[in-house]
Amino acid sequence: MNVVVLSAREKSDITSLMHPEDHEIALNNLSPTEATPLLMVIINALCGLIDSKLFGG
Repeated sequence: MNVVVLSAREKSDITSLMHPEDHEIALNNLSPTEATPLLMVIINALCGLIDSKLFGG
């Protein structure tokens, strides 16, 4: 299973748990107010890709 980590912090403990085949999308140097809308766009795009892969597009 591939794992995608969305991170809005520069120093995150989760990265030490990642495997080489995992992916991280990091939004470093952004305040929570700036990062939240971008994370929502990224999540929406990832859901669209998953939907397309599962059900065709």
